[in-house]
Amino acid sequence: MKAMVALAGVLLLSGCSTYEMVKEYNQSIKDYTGPNRVGVAFDLNNTEARIYPETDRCINLYSNKNGFIGSGSLMGDHKRIGVPYVADMTQNRDEYWVSAEKFISVRIIYAGRDGSGGILTNQARVNERYVTFKPEPGAYYYVSVERPDSSRLAERYLKVYKIVVHESGRKELQPVREWGIHNCPGQKPWYMVNGATI
Repeated sequence: MKAMVALAGVLLLSGCSTYEMVKEYNQSIKDYTGPNRVGVAFDLNNTEARIYPETDRCINLYSNKNGFIGSGSLMGDHKRIGVPYVADMTQNRDEYWVSAEKFISVRIIYAGRDGSGGILTNQARVNERYVTFKPEPGAYYYVSVERPDSSRLAERYLKVYKIVVHESGRKELQPVREWGIHNCPGQKPWYMVNGATI
């Protein structure tokens, strides 16, 4: 009987810690309120993303400063903070304030057929795309996920642009410089830790 009570206690405690871990890792991104920040507009084209706003030498998948961005709604209200609109941007976007203290990494995760496995097979796999860039405090950025119609594969391309406003008032999207920063050692993308997607 004592063994059963002890086992129940262990399961209860591990359940609480698992719940806290899921809650921490699966949290939605929140607006950054510090002094060095950038505005980022997300057009995810029905793809979920995760943002790592204080990336340093490697992408820390376990940081509690990370957050999810939903796939967006095709209809209804969208969150706005005042990111300047450029002609190539969609109205179907949500905007957030993000820390510009270090690098910012954005990653999309999706399942789809990628053409691997030889001529006769086309295996479905979990795929990822990510972009790491150095933000300029006070600037605005646009994150877009493109899904080419011409491809028979389930491909998605993640693009990050800086919104540049010229003296004439003309606005344009300029691709950011991508930095080759990878996950911190021993950390694997899109895996589950006690039910929490990291």
